[in-house]
Amino acid sequence: MSPFTLTALERSPDELDAELAADLWAASTAGAGYDDVAARWLSRPTLLRRLAAGLARHIPATADRIAAGGPGAAALGAAVSLWTGLPFVSFPAGRDEPTLGELDRGDQVVAVAVSVATAQELVPRLRAHEAVIAAVAVVVADDDHLDQPGGPGRCDRAGEPRTIALVRRKPHGYFPA
Repeated sequence: MSPFTLTALERSPDELDAELAADLWAASTAGAGYDDVAARWLSRPTLLRRLAAGLARHIPATADRIAAGGPGAAALGAAVSLWTGLPFVSFPAGRDEPTLGELDRGDQVVAVAVSVATAQELVPRLRAHEAVIAAVAVVVADDDHLDQPGGPGRCDRAGEPRTIALVRRKPHGYFPA
C-alpha cells in the first residue's frame, strides 16, 4: 500500500469537513439557488456519499426514521437511509403527502434537507402526520441561521428542534459549520 494512501486515511474529521465544504462550493454555480445546486450535489455519488455520512453523524440513537424534504428529497433520504440503516420517507417540495416511504404516528424522525429553509417547510408537514421531530440535519445554512447559543453548526430557535448544518454559506464560499 502506498504511503500516500495511508496519509490520506489519517485525515482528521475537521480536514474532511473542510474538504467537503470546498467540494460543495466547487460543484455550485455562482448565484444559483439551493434547488439548482441540490441537483448538482445529489447527482454526484462522491458528494452524495459524503453528505449522507456527514448527516448520519447527527442522527440520534432514538430515531425511527429519516424524513427528507425539498429538492432531491428522494436521493438524499435514500443515501442517509442506506448509511444509517433507518427507513426513510420522502416529501418533495410542495407536497403534503410523502411520495416514497411511509410515516407512522409517533415516529421519532430526523428531518434532512439541503437547506434550513427547506427543513423549516418540512417540519410542519411531519407534525401534521403526528411525527415527533428528534432532530433536523441540513447540508448548508446561511450565516444568519447560525447565531447559535448551541454551538457551531447548530440553529436553536424557540419551540423548534435543534438544526445541525454540515456547512455554512458565506459570500465567498462554504465552510465547515
